[in-house]
Amino acid sequence: LGDVYKRQTQYRLNTACELLKHSQKQVSEICYLVGFNDVPHFNRMFKKAKRMSPKAYRNAESIKNP
Repeated sequence: LGDVYKRQTQYRLNTACELLKHSQKQVSEICYLVGFNDVPHFNRMFKKAKRMSPKAYRNAESIKNP
């Protein structure tokens, strides 16, 4: 069960990354769209996986790919 949860979380975070890169949706909206029910939890999980907040990730990606 743990592996399924990890894979599902990774899929959700990868989807969130794509939405952060390619949409103007708010972080909170992306959180709910990818299946998280709690914005602070989403932010913690995202930061743990990507070593930056969703907002920082979006800013970094927009600098790399204007």
